[in-house]
Amino acid sequence: PEDIYDLIATSGTTGIPKAVAHSYKNHYFSALGSMHTLPLSYGDTWLLSLPLFHVGGLAIVMRCLLAGATMTLLDNKPERKLNLDEVLVRHRLTHLSLVNTQLFRLIQSGLSLYDVGVRYILLGGGVASPRLLEKVKAQGVSVLTTYGMTEMASQICTGEPLFTDSGVTSGAVLPWREVRLSDGEILVRGETLAKGYYESGAITSLSDSRGWFHTGDKGLWFNGQIQICGRMDNMLISGGENIHPEEIEQALLTLPEIVQAVVVSMADPEFGMRPVAYVQTVDGTLNEPFTKERLAGKIAKFKVPVHVRLFPEQIAESGIKINRRFFQALLE
Repeated sequence: PEDIYDLIATSGTTGIPKAVAHSYKNHYFSALGSMHTLPLSYGDTWLLSLPLFHVGGLAIVMRCLLAGATMTLLDNKPERKLNLDEVLVRHRLTHLSLVNTQLFRLIQSGLSLYDVGVRYILLGGGVASPRLLEKVKAQGVSVLTTYGMTEMASQICTGEPLFTDSGVTSGAVLPWREVRLSDGEILVRGETLAKGYYESGAITSLSDSRGWFHTGDKGLWFNGQIQICGRMDNMLISGGENIHPEEIEQALLTLPEIVQAVVVSMADPEFGMRPVAYVQTVDGTLNEPFTKERLAGKIAKFKVPVHVRLFPEQIAESGIKINRRFFQALLE
């Protein structure tokens, strides 16, 4: 159980991907803890909607093996070309792992998720839209938001989301994990913490002297759940003022037409840096002046993006986890 079981690359969302070495024990306790909050048993069916070279995909396999549940794979090219709503009609699936864009498309399709058998959706991969969560809940389907990472063999916190003044929570700490905040940074440890990073034939430990892994994520507690507030290293300074992109993103997501948002920094000769926002909207159109005008009533004036632009078409259609580095490179 303690031997190296696999090497899985991190997503590279915030930097160069690293090879994370897990033991079988890490995955076992990850799946066992998940089932404490997310019911899964014989007779349930989970769609393998995530690639197996990502920890989220492997986690689906481990959960189904432990629970005796069925896992559905789309094993031929015609099926893999189907839209997700078409897949749900063809295969009776009770559990789904999705990101915000995929869930948005399902709701836009008009499909009744409950009527086709869906009972639970595990939503990860970025900031959740409160309006989207409410629409799914109105259909009688449970949506659980989650906070996880490759270094912790997938889920760390999971639960039915709570709505706060600044966003949405990502659940309570699952069994066999520990979470604490240190100066706003999320620290984690437990049975699911990987053995280390693998490089040049050697394993480098992830943890400090007390066994804590410093995630680099910012968070806060709200009624026993964790709310993710972004990355410690995403802050930009504009005209001497500190700006956290995640605060602007949360404000953008309160606007009814915006589904996803990411904020990056642009060099400015006067202010040093200025925020620029990229958004995905419900109908693919954007009224930039109107968007900025409404933001001015939600955040400080100096935090309002100097530009608001639409997602590039290939990103809006991909349904993948947002990569901030991609948008920063796009701007530059």
